[in-house]
Parts: sequence; C-alpha cells; structure tokens
Amino acid sequence: MQFQITDLPVFKSQLMVWASQFNTCFWLDSNEYSADAYTQYELLVGIGLQKKAITTAKVGKVLPTLNQLQTQIQAKNNTKPIDKWLFLALAYDVKNETEPNSNLYTRQPNSMGFPDLIALQPDLLLKIRKNGWCEIEISDKYAKLWPPEKIRNAIESKNTFDFTNKLAGNLLNGKPLVNLTQPIAPFISKKRYLQQIKAMQKHICQGNIYEANFCQSFVAKNAQISHPWALFNKFNSLNAAPFAGFMHVGHWQLYCGSPERFIQKTGNQIISQPIKGTTKRGATPQLDAALAQALRQNPKEQAENVMIVDLVRNDLARMAQLGSVRVAELFGVYSFAKVHHLISTITAQLPQININFTQILQACFPMGSMTGAPKISAMQICNTLEASRRGMYAGTMGYIDPNGNFDFNVIIRSLIFNAKKQILSFQVGGAITHQSNPLAEYEECLLKATTMLDVLQ
Repeated sequence: MQFQITDLPVFKSQLMVWASQFNTCFWLDSNEYSADAYTQYELLVGIGLQKKAITTAKVGKVLPTLNQLQTQIQAKNNTKPIDKWLFLALAYDVKNETEPNSNLYTRQPNSMGFPDLIALQPDLLLKIRKNGWCEIEISDKYAKLWPPEKIRNAIESKNTFDFTNKLAGNLLNGKPLVNLTQPIAPFISKKRYLQQIKAMQKHICQGNIYEANFCQSFVAKNAQISHPWALFNKFNSLNAAPFAGFMHVGHWQLYCGSPERFIQKTGNQIISQPIKGTTKRGATPQLDAALAQALRQNPKEQAENVMIVDLVRNDLARMAQLGSVRVAELFGVYSFAKVHHLISTITAQLPQININFTQILQACFPMGSMTGAPKISAMQICNTLEASRRGMYAGTMGYIDPNGNFDFNVIIRSLIFNAKKQILSFQVGGAITHQSNPLAEYEECLLKATTMLDVLQ
C-alpha cells in the first residue's frame, strides 16, 4: 500500500517507536538532507521476522556468500518485489578478498566479535521517498499477520513522548541509555598516535605512498545500552547525516551518522563521492561562511582530495565504459551538524546494466578515502601501523533493490556495540600527507570524535 505522509518528523518518530519491538532491522535514513541530488529515498526500513532472514560470513568467505545470495535472489520467479530486496553491512577487512593477489591480511584480532558480512532479506519493508510518499511491503508468509493497513495504523497510533522528551537527560523510563563502568577512551595514547603519524610520513618520504588514512579507536568495556532504538534516535537527532543508519541484528548493533557515499548504481550509471577535507562549523553565520570558504581554498585539503579523486577514478575505470569516467564536481563544500567537508563527485557508465554489487566491490572496495594512495600500499602500511582492527568502521552499509540498483555509504562517525561481549567502540581517522602536522591531525580526530562522545554524555 502507498500513502502520503503529512508530518514526516512525527511519522518517523512513531515508526521508530513501533520498530523498536524488533531486534532484526536495518534503518537507512537520509534525514531530509537537501544538498544531495542523487538519493532516491528519504528512509528505508527493512525488518526480519525469521532467523533465515539473516546471512553472515567471515572474511575469506564474504564475496562467495554474497554472490550466491544475489544469484539466489535474482533467480526467484513469481515473487513480490520485497523478496528481491537486500540490506547489507560489510566490514573494511573484506579488502582482503577484493584484492586477493596483493597479500592483504588483517593482523589485529576481531575484538568486537562482528561478522564481516551481515545481510538481511527483509520480511517487512517500509520505503519513504523524497516526495513524502510511503510504501509498505510484506512477504507472503506474514501478509495475514501483518497486513500493510494494520502496520500503518499501529505506527500512527504510537506515542513518541519518551523518545522526544526524555532523551535530553539521556534517560528512558528512568534508565540511562548508555551505562559505562569506565569512560570510553583512546586505545592508544596521544604520544603513540603522534609517533605513528611520523612513521607514516617516513613511508611518504621514502616514496612508498603519497597519502594514507590513519585510524584510531576509542573503546569501553563492560558497557550496556538499555534501549538501542532510543540511543539511535538521540544519535540521529544530534547528527542528522545524509547516510545515517542503524543496524540491530541480535547482539550486534551499529549506529551510523555517515556523511559519505561510497557508491550508488542507478541503471548503468554509478557515482562515488569521496570526502577529503574537514573543518569545524562557525559560531556565527559570518564565521561559518568564512571557515567554509577557507576549506574550499586550502591547498593541503585540495591536494588530499584530488589524490583520492584520482584513486576513485581509477577504481571506477576498472569496470566502466571506456572514456565514461568523469568528475562531476571537484572540491564541493558540504555542511553538516558539526563540520564542513570537501566532497568530490565522480560518475561513470557501466558497459551493461546487470553488473552486480559483488563485481563492483571487487573493483572499488574499500572506499579510497579510507585507504590512501596508492591504494594497496596504503592499506598494507595502515595494517602495520594501526593498533586496532577496523572491522565495520570504514566498511559500508546500504541496500540493493529488485532491479539491481543500490546505494551504499562509508561507515564513519559510528558507534559499534556487541551486547553479548559488552564492548562499545568507535573509530576516527584522517588523511596523512607529507604536509600534515601530527598534532593538528590529532586535534582533527578529536573534533570528529565529538559526534560520538556527545551521544554518550
């Protein structure tokens, strides 16, 4: 069924309250971000009602599993459109499969205990388009139990008082949303971070790389989250990003406030929008505009950005029609809740429309903005110098529709929680070049970390 939503913020709050009864769900939210011209949906919510809705795999088996899953889905006949939707979250460490001849590996242990692939074939799907039209789909197995009209009525009957009025105190029904027995803290010291940046710059001076994205993690053990959906609501309210997402699958939880698109396919067109270049927002409109203009004209930020643009152009060219790769926008300044970013847009045409997501992963994953250049050398050096496994951080989450079109983000500005192991973490990173000031890079990481730290206050 389809219907027009009259008050989108209220409906989304009601939907979140209603969806909180499920523990197998993907929520992909564009947060009414008007500066992005490519996004198809304001919101996508996929819910699994049975165990077999979820498929997982560890690195080494991710691409075969994903390829088999896509083949099975596309082979289905006489089915509803919902039966061919797929929601995915992939870890950064899938890089070891996308570049199998490059001796890539991950030396750090998987302390978060997440699979490297989490895939959901939804039993219930809710789509809100940019024009405010909502569509509810339900698989045949649950059509009698959950008819669309019943779902709509249940959503619109929800009281959102707890979600909207109690979160300012970080409480829901008298319980803290996040209970930390110890403060979340950097996994490595500031001194160690600065040493590793200097080691990275030594590699640059030796000509091994031009640029690399170095990441560090913040970790809290013995953590508890009393209400995951309420926490995501707070997270999303404080950081309304265009590629936000929430994944709740059993004891695995991912809270994502990403401003960055990894890759989108519509028909035979693909686009990628790497971010390189960051500055804080200003306290006044005049200062804010001045900071944005300074970012646009900063030679260091431009140099970082253009190196990654060239890398992404090369990735897309591996599968695109000859001569079709072009830079649609170079050094665009986009504004978000706490920062301005320098974003470039690269487009290409595929030689055939039925190239699937697995094939594109093999050409493009991981996103070049999260690696450096040259890509393989940068990944090898980051693996040597970074203290923590990236896991879901710097990976991707998104959807594939029945026509093979898809849209995927880069998992940054994200909280990752394993309820079974009671470990909460997030990571931040930045581009390191020969011109980088290690202390300034450390301060930029702290600026990016405020997105997550504010949620945990």
